[in-house]
Amino acid sequence: MYLFDKTQLGCIGTVLTAQQAPKEEKGMWMHRHKSLGLLSGMIVLPRVAYRLGNMAAYKVRNIPGVGELEHQAARYVCFRQKILYTDL
Repeated sequence: MYLFDKTQLGCIGTVLTAQQAPKEEKGMWMHRHKSLGLLSGMIVLPRVAYRLGNMAAYKVRNIPGVGELEHQAARYVCFRQKILYTDL
């Protein structure tokens, strides 16, 4: 996932730079932003599809002594994180 993180930081950085740049340079920075966003999608979508297709192999076991509510919360957060990655 480290490559995905770098492309996402690049997306954010190019938008922030475009906001500060003179009007003549905004197009160049936004083009870089779109390119990094497309690269992010190309990196993360196959990974998410693979993980969703093989969910049984990645099932996390319950930890003894921890309540069911905490396990449900952890599953929810993990699911939302995958949605966030594909939405970005």
